[in-house]
Amino acid sequence: MLAGLILERVSLNAEATVDQRRIASRALWFMGENRERSF
Repeated sequence: MLAGLILERVSLNAEATVDQRRIASRALWFMGENRERSF
């Protein structure tokens, strides 16, 4: 999962920028929305 890899990278990187965290959270939210719609 791409979002999982992004989250792993961001969480492992202690110097992650706010933009990286924002992108990761947005990707997770987007995947959650798609999952709810598909069912």
